[in-house]
Amino acid sequence: TKRKRSLRQGGIVDATNAPGIKRLIPYL
Repeated sequence: TKRKRSLRQGGIVDATNAPGIKRLIPYL
């Protein structure tokens, strides 16, 4: 549960940042 929350929060934070979006694009 803690891991899932950390990953979810981290993903959201990365998505809000330009570098994060670029990092998530390949996954999508």
